[in-house]
Amino acid sequence: STTTVTNEETEEAILGASSLVSSEEKCPSYKELVEKLRNLTQLRRVQAVVNYDQLVFMPQSDRAAAERGAQLSALAGLIHEKATSSEIASLLKTSEEQLLSQASEDVDDETKRILELTRIDLDKKQRISPELEAKRASLSSSAYAAWVKARQADDFSAFEPVLRDCFDTAMQAARAMQGEEDANKS
Repeated sequence: STTTVTNEETEEAILGASSLVSSEEKCPSYKELVEKLRNLTQLRRVQAVVNYDQLVFMPQSDRAAAERGAQLSALAGLIHEKATSSEIASLLKTSEEQLLSQASEDVDDETKRILELTRIDLDKKQRISPELEAKRASLSSSAYAAWVKARQADDFSAFEPVLRDCFDTAMQAARAMQGEEDANKS
């Protein structure tokens, strides 16, 4: 998805940027923004580890799936809350104003790209309600458990309602990211 690519591009740019020091020295709000974005990157990596654990090591039971769904939902809610916070928005706005208003040659391309990707990501994520983001994470966990059961029983019809809910939720999120009205309503 576009958001995932944006997250990965932003994370790669932040974690691999060699020119952050000069931009961070010029703009304390940029330094603080990058630190917060690095923390978000670490939380997303924790989320990936928890997802991997579910797929590889977690016992395949309804109870385990429900518990993992609750964990992923809480983690997704926390990440969403931090990623869309007014503090991130304020730091981004200040950084854009201070760094991008300077002569272009004073600000390196990596810094410009980080600010651009962060703005795109923030604008999209702010359109998704925390409840919808948590639902997506929880549904992912329950859908995986339902798929495993349906596959073992060779019964797609048992998985079909969950898959339909996954598609409906993905469409809700896509409409929300595009800014369509009432997209966050379940």
